[in-house]
Amino acid sequence: MLCIFVCSTILLLGSLSNTLYITIEMSGRGRGRARANPNNNINENNNNNDLAAAVQQLVVMNQNLIQVVTQLTQARNPNVASDMTKSVSLQRPSYFDGKEDPIKLEAWIRSFDKIFATLNCPEDLKIAQATHYLTENADIWWTENKDRLMAPRLYVDEGVEMMRVMNWEEFKTSLRNEFFPEHLKRGKRTEFNNLKQGTLSVQEYYNQFQELARFALELVPIPESRASRFEQGLDINIRAALGGWDYSTILDVYTKASNVERIFNERNAAVGDKRKTYSGMGEPTQGKKPNYTQSYSINKSANTSNSYFCKSCNRDHHGFYCDGNSWKCAYCGRTGHRTSEYRTKLREQGNQYHNNNFRQTQSTGVGSSVTRPQIRGYQGGNLE
Repeated sequence: MLCIFVCSTILLLGSLSNTLYITIEMSGRGRGRARANPNNNINENNNNNDLAAAVQQLVVMNQNLIQVVTQLTQARNPNVASDMTKSVSLQRPSYFDGKEDPIKLEAWIRSFDKIFATLNCPEDLKIAQATHYLTENADIWWTENKDRLMAPRLYVDEGVEMMRVMNWEEFKTSLRNEFFPEHLKRGKRTEFNNLKQGTLSVQEYYNQFQELARFALELVPIPESRASRFEQGLDINIRAALGGWDYSTILDVYTKASNVERIFNERNAAVGDKRKTYSGMGEPTQGKKPNYTQSYSINKSANTSNSYFCKSCNRDHHGFYCDGNSWKCAYCGRTGHRTSEYRTKLREQGNQYHNNNFRQTQSTGVGSSVTRPQIRGYQGGNLE
């Protein structure tokens, strides 16, 4: 039945084309005679009206032909759409409810792009498959606007005008226009501008940065600008360890910042162990030597107030070398402090021990039986 209709349509289109040719030819002849005889204006107007009517008929017939060809394609293999529906459902795609959440919208669109690419879904089936997974507000929007959006209209493809229905890319544009309006775009751009690492880990900051950067491409249009913007939002200590170099990609910054963060965490863990100090140092136990090595710890709050300018790079990065590695003490072999800081701490602990012992002697009149702390290089409360 469809074949008969298509053949009839093609024959009618050919007949109409001949009529159009004759009409145009007559119109041309009429214009030629009009120059010689002005009384033929009425005939020329009639010919022009016939030409306009013929063109309109061609447009209508072209639309009908598109619909007929689409129906014929589906009728030729009625199981294609059904099989594709089953294949898509096996991929377990997500649903989109139409809430004003651009991140969720983009995730939904990306998931169907992947599914259609994997299944090699025909273009004319994509919209029907995807709209099956619209719910709530999104489903209401599609139901109310489906006929209008899917009506054949004039499109320009690669400079060629043609009548056709909306395709998948144009559907995504309509969906974004509806559920990602301009005020949400401005909000995402502002959120991107204000993004800092803060209490986030480097990986968490990187993930949020990449998510928001998609909505602010005009702010970071090239890889270099994106890398620079990412570095500016990092923690100041990590930025100092990076050394202020220029990076070509955000991946370079992210990789180096992650390594610096890892070293910082290892250093902080080591310093935390050293802060388990000896609590009874003021009142030593009879016959037991206080463990001065265990009681050593670095006062971080005091150190951070002092500036340390590296002789190699002339930058202030107290606690670690230019490459991000922690200081290592040549005296005790541990990381997180310099040898001079360790010796100073031992000197202070030795003086405190003698002061406590002196006060105990003054109060009791009897010298303490606690032996001197066995500290390497210790002489009279001072280090050699």
